[in-house]
Amino acid sequence: MEIGDLVYAADKTSFQTLHEGIGLLIRPDEGRTYVDNSKYGGAVNWEVYFPDITETIVISGDDIEVINESR
Repeated sequence: MEIGDLVYAADKTSFQTLHEGIGLLIRPDEGRTYVDNSKYGGAVNWEVYFPDITETIVISGDDIEVINESR
C-alpha cells in the first residue's frame, strides 16, 4: 500500500462496522492516533479519506483492500 492508492476500507469495532466504502490512502498513522503495532509485527494503521462523507478515518491495514495503485 502506498500513499494515494484507491482503496476499499472498513472502519470496524468488535461488534459492528461503523463505515465502509471507497477512499484514498493519505498516510500511515505511525502512532499519531493509535499505538503503532507495526513495530511488533502487527498491521500498519492508515489514514483513509472517504469523499462520500468528507472525513478522514484511521483504519487498520488488515481492513483495507487496494483497488487501484497510484503511479
